[in-house]
Amino acid sequence: MSTPFVLVLHAHLPYVHHPEGARFLEEEWYFEALTETYLPLINAFENLARDGVPFRITMSLTPPLLSMLAHPGLMQRSRNYIGERLAALEGEIKRTCGDPDLHPTVLWYREHFESLARQLSEGPTPLARLRALAASGHLQILTCPATHGFLPILRMDDEAVSAQIRQGVATHRRLLGIDPEGIWLSECAYHPGVERFLNAVGIDHAMVEDTTVTTAQPPYHGPLLPTRTPGGLTVIPRDPELSALVWSARGGYPGDPLFREFYRDAGFDVDMPHIRAMHHGPQPSFTGLKYHCITGATPYKQIWHPGRARKRAAEHAAHFLQRLRDRAGDPVLTVSFDAELFGHWWFEGPWWLEALLRKMAAEQSDVVACHTRDVAHRSDAPVRQPPISSWGKNGTCEVWLNPSNDWIYRHLHRGVRRLSAATRATVAGSQPQGRWLRQAWRELLLAQSSDWAFIMTTNTSVEYAVNRTQVALNRLDRLLAPFEGGDPPDEGWLSEVEGQDDIFPDLDPWSLLP
Repeated sequence: MSTPFVLVLHAHLPYVHHPEGARFLEEEWYFEALTETYLPLINAFENLARDGVPFRITMSLTPPLLSMLAHPGLMQRSRNYIGERLAALEGEIKRTCGDPDLHPTVLWYREHFESLARQLSEGPTPLARLRALAASGHLQILTCPATHGFLPILRMDDEAVSAQIRQGVATHRRLLGIDPEGIWLSECAYHPGVERFLNAVGIDHAMVEDTTVTTAQPPYHGPLLPTRTPGGLTVIPRDPELSALVWSARGGYPGDPLFREFYRDAGFDVDMPHIRAMHHGPQPSFTGLKYHCITGATPYKQIWHPGRARKRAAEHAAHFLQRLRDRAGDPVLTVSFDAELFGHWWFEGPWWLEALLRKMAAEQSDVVACHTRDVAHRSDAPVRQPPISSWGKNGTCEVWLNPSNDWIYRHLHRGVRRLSAATRATVAGSQPQGRWLRQAWRELLLAQSSDWAFIMTTNTSVEYAVNRTQVALNRLDRLLAPFEGGDPPDEGWLSEVEGQDDIFPDLDPWSLLP
C-alpha cells in the first residue's frame, strides 16, 4: 500500500495597490512574486499536465493574492515591470558581449522575461490557468482568512474571526468558483473555538505546524498524523525533518553552491543608466537580474548557469524522493511551505518540484502524491485538543504580539465592535449607509492583516507597515462617523478611497457577522 505524500504551498501577499503613483516600491513585492514564483509554478504544473504526468498538489491562495491576480491595473503594471527588465537587458547584452562566461546568462534572462511577457499578453490569465488546474483535479486550492488576519489575537471578538473567514470563502467562490473544503489558517495559527466559524462555511480541515499536534492533549506518542479536534476540525501537521530539507538555506537544498544567489543583484553591481532606470529614487534596488550563484561562504561569487542549476535541482529531487521512500512506512508524509520559497527565495524551486513529481510518477513509487482532502478523513486520526499555536517563533503568538506592534490591537478590537454595532443597526441594503459600511469593513480587514505586525517585528519596511495600519484605521474612523452622530464622508474622498482600497468588490457587510 502506498504512503500518501502531501505537499502544500501557501501563496500569500498583503494587498498592495497604489494607483496614486506611477511606480510604487511595495507593489514590486507582487511583481517579483508573480514573475519569480507564481508564473513559474503554473508553468511547472501545466508542463506536467500536458505530458500526462499524474500528480496532485495543494495550494492555499489567499484572498489578497487572488484579488491582485484579478486586478486589471496590477496586470498592466506587471507587464510594465517585465518591460522595464527587457529594456534593461538590451543594455546588459551589449555590456556583456565580450564576457563569454556571463553573456549566456544574460541572454537566458532575456528569453525568460520574453516568455513571461507573452504569458501576460497572450492566452488565459494566471487566475484562469489556476482555475483550469483545479478543474483538472491536479490542484486542490485551500482558502485563507480574508486578509491573513492572525485569528488567535482577533478571537476576542467573534465578529472579527467571522468576517475574516466568511469573506475569505466568499472571495474564493467569486474568483475561483469553488467552495473550499480546507483552509490555511494565517501563520498556521490555531486557537480552540475556531471550529465553530469554520464549520459554518463548510471547512473541515486546516494546515498547522507540527508542534500544534505534538503539544495537543491528551498526550499521544504515535506517528505524526492528522488529528481531529473535539470541535470536529482535522488539523494536518507538517513533517519538520522533511520540510527542513526543502526550506533550509543551510542544511537544505536551497543552499547548493550552484543555485542562484538571492542577494547578489545587478541593481547593486552595475552602475549604468539602463540599470538605474529600474531604481526607486537615488538608492540602488533589486532588479531581479541576478547573475551569480551561491558558490560558498565567500564574497567571491561565480557566474550562475541556469542549465547546471536545473540539472542539480533534478538531482536534489531524486534525493528527496529517496528520503520519502525511506519513510514509506509512515501513515502519511506532509510538507508545507510559503510558496515564495519556490522561485523567489530559491529560484530553482519550481524546477525541483517539477522534477520531483515527474520522478515520483515515472517510477511508480511506494509514495504517492495526494491532496489534503485525501488525508483529512482518516479513521486512525486521534481526537485531541491542540493549544493556541502558530508556526512562528517558539510556536506561539509572540511574533505578532510584542512591544513593537501591540499598539495595533486596541484599535482593531474597538474598531470591529463599533463597526459590528453600526452594521447591526442598519437595515440591510440601505444606501448610502451600505456603501459606507462596505468600505469600512474593507478598511478594518486591511488593518487586521498579520503582515503589518510581522513587518514591525522583523524591522524591515516598518514605516510602510505602520502607515498602512494607521491609514486604514483613520479611514475606518471617518467612515463610521455618520453612524455615531458625525458627518458623512465627502463624496470625493470616498471615491478616492474606494479606488485605492478596492479589495473585495462583492463585500456584503451583513453577511460577515456570525
